[in-house]
Amino acid sequence: MSKAPDPRHRGRHARPPSELAIRWNRLVAAVRASGRRRSAAAGALAAAMLAL
Repeated sequence: MSKAPDPRHRGRHARPPSELAIRWNRLVAAVRASGRRRSAAAGALAAAMLAL
């Protein structure tokens, strides 16, 4: 993960996200990304099967 500051500004006096929120958001993002990879692979396989 990058140590760069978050590009989305929360405002001057907003509290930073908690460790729990950070972990939760990373988990949700990882699950969504793996689902996208799985569906893309399934689509490619289906296209290859139809091409035969």
